[in-house]
Amino acid sequence: MKRSQVLREKLETAVLEQERLLDLAEKEGQRDFTKGDDGEEAQFNALDIEIKQYEVEIKKAEQRENAEERIGRLKRDAKETPEQKEIKENQREFSLFRTINAVSNGRSLTGREAEVVEEGKAEARSNGLATSGHIVLPSWMMGRTTLTAATAATAGNLVATDLYGLIPTLRPKLLVESLGAKMWGGLVGDIDIPRRTTDLSMTFEGENDTAAESNPIYDKLQLSPNRLGGYTDISRQLLVQSSVDVENDVREQISFAIKKAMDTAAINGASTGDDPTGILNTTGIGSVVGGTNGAVPTWADIIDLETAVAVDNADYGKLAYLMTPGLRGLFKQTPRVSGTEGMIWENNNDMLNGYRVGVSTQVPSTLTKGTSSVCHGLIFGDFSQMIVGNWGGVDIILDEVTQATSAKIRIHVFSWWDIVIRHAESFAAMKDALLS
Repeated sequence: MKRSQVLREKLETAVLEQERLLDLAEKEGQRDFTKGDDGEEAQFNALDIEIKQYEVEIKKAEQRENAEERIGRLKRDAKETPEQKEIKENQREFSLFRTINAVSNGRSLTGREAEVVEEGKAEARSNGLATSGHIVLPSWMMGRTTLTAATAATAGNLVATDLYGLIPTLRPKLLVESLGAKMWGGLVGDIDIPRRTTDLSMTFEGENDTAAESNPIYDKLQLSPNRLGGYTDISRQLLVQSSVDVENDVREQISFAIKKAMDTAAINGASTGDDPTGILNTTGIGSVVGGTNGAVPTWADIIDLETAVAVDNADYGKLAYLMTPGLRGLFKQTPRVSGTEGMIWENNNDMLNGYRVGVSTQVPSTLTKGTSSVCHGLIFGDFSQMIVGNWGGVDIILDEVTQATSAKIRIHVFSWWDIVIRHAESFAAMKDALLS
C-alpha cells in the first residue's frame, strides 16, 4: 500500500475520534470537555495536532509518489521503440464500439479506427488468410454472451454513472501457456516442423574394421490454421449509451473466450474435424491405467506417470503436473502409504513430488472408462514440447438481421490456431482417475 494511503487511513481514524469526543459532549447537554492531562480537551487538542501533521505528510507523500510514477513512466517510454509506442497509442485510442457503430450504420471508418482495421487486413493478407468480416483487427488488438443495457444481470449495470469497475465472472484458470507451452504468433501459411525421430548411432570397432553405417531419421509435424469462432450479442442502446468502459470488458471477454477455447483444445482437443489434438488424445503418450472401470489414483500411479516419461528419455524441460481441482483435494487427503501421515500432496504448496502443478477445471472430469463416466484426467510431462500457433489477429462479422427485432447486433468473432506436440513421449496421462 502507498504511504499516502496509510497516512489517509490514520487521518480518518483521528478525525473519527475527534467526532466521537464532540458527540459525547453534545449528548450530555453540550457540556465542555473534561480538563486535565488525560481529559477530553487534552485528547481533542492532541488529535488536532496529529491531523494537521498527517495533512502535511500526506501532501509530501503524494508529491513523492507522483514523481516516482512520472519517472517510472518516462523510463518505460524511453525503452519503448517507436513501433511499440504506436501500438500502445492505437490500443488506447481505438474504439471497437465506434467501429461497430460506423459499420452497422453504413458510415466509412475514419481516424484511428480506419488505421487499425486497415492494418488488420494487411496483416491477414500477409499471413495468407482470407478474411470475410466487416472488421479485421491486427493480432496486437487481441462463446456466447448477450449484453443488454436494460437488463441488470447482463449489461444494464454498466450504464450507471457512478460505477468504477466491473465484477468478472468466476472463470477457469488458463494454464497450458504458464506451464511452458510455446506460443508462436504471426504465422504465414502451413508450417512444417522437422523432427528427428532416430539419432545417429556409434559402435566400437576393431582397429581395421569397417564402421557400421548409421543415419538419423527425420519426419515432420505441421501447423495449419484452423478457424476458431464464437459470437456475442450487444444491444444498440448499449453501444451508444454506456457511460463506463464496457468496451474494454467486451474486448476482454472476446480475448478470454479465445484463450479458454485454446487451453481446452491443448488439454483435450478431440482431433476430429477442425479440432486440434490435445495432450489426452495424442497418440503415443505414456499411459497409466487405473482399472477396467477406473480407479482412485495412488502414490504409485504418480511415480508411474513420471517413470513413463523418464523411460523415453523425456524427463527434462518444463516438467509439470496438470489435474482437476477434485484430484488436488483427493491427493491432499490420501496418504502415500496407507496408515501413515504423509499425504500424496503435502505442505499446501504448488509442488507435487518436486514438480510444478497446474490445477484447472479445464482438465476434463467426465471421461469414460468401462461403466464409469466421471473419470478425471491427470497429466504429467514437459509442456515446452507443445507449440500453440496463431495466424493473424481477429476477423469480426456484424450480423444485424438475426437479432434485429430485439435491437441487437450479433458479433461473430474468428481467429486462426493450431496445436502440435513435438514428442508424444514427453507426456504421460491417467485418463481413468476416480475420486472414490
